[in-house]
Amino acid sequence: MFNQTFNPQQILLKGGIRVGTIAALLLAIGSSFFGSEIANAQVPNRPSPENLDVTIDDILDDSTRYNNRLVSIRSEADETNDAFAYVLDDEDGINLFGLDFDEDELLVFNGSGTPFTLQDDSNIEIQVTGVVRPFNRVEFERLLGVTLDREFYAEYENQPAVIAQSLAYAPDPGEVSAQPEDFYGRAIAVEGNVDDIYSRYAFTLNDPDLLDEEDLLVINANPEQRFGEDRSVIVVGELRPFVLAEIERDYNLGVDLGLPSDLEVDYEERPVLIVREVYPAAE
Repeated sequence: MFNQTFNPQQILLKGGIRVGTIAALLLAIGSSFFGSEIANAQVPNRPSPENLDVTIDDILDDSTRYNNRLVSIRSEADETNDAFAYVLDDEDGINLFGLDFDEDELLVFNGSGTPFTLQDDSNIEIQVTGVVRPFNRVEFERLLGVTLDREFYAEYENQPAVIAQSLAYAPDPGEVSAQPEDFYGRAIAVEGNVDDIYSRYAFTLNDPDLLDEEDLLVINANPEQRFGEDRSVIVVGELRPFVLAEIERDYNLGVDLGLPSDLEVDYEERPVLIVREVYPAAE
């Protein structure tokens, strides 16, 4: 269900943005990064997992290093004048009298093909995965098939920007456990520490900053990479209530998850995150 291949030849129209033309951007990057994948008209999901998750400061401090690279960033986001564009901020700025100073920002365009709307009055972060590219308004208008406001985007000219392949809400494990109904049926990206490991297919995540919060159960039917206890990771997947028979049916698991029988009872109807991918969190 989660193994999606991005096809640059596909042209989609979503919310006024011709998101399929992200293909032109990716093809323009050339074989220096994507290699033979370009010849097959496919874009790999990510580089090595250790190099995927980065911070806004990483990109802004060394934009040349990240130019034309696929990255994943977790941050709070603000809306722009356009439904397909967002501004990520690093939260390290100074706030005086309700105004933010010295706050680093990164411009993001939604090229996923799926509309993404920020929740009103929400401090929940989002996880953005996409390609870094120097922002040039004229070039981006041509590539994305949109008209961008000259005055609004002027401050971002020649600064790094991200064309997003995917966007997902990124709540903490404690937020998911406390209010799972807000996230059921959604793709989310949760960062936390690996806590209890029940088998190669199942483990729990906790929030190291919140000792009293319940752990979040994670099921990974196709583990390509395994992590030890206390490792900080990002898990991307779909949240749903833990009803084992339905999960086995809907995801064609075909494996024994190795869950203790009492755990199945304890987690009944509690939230469980079904994995699409797991990778190390940025240090």
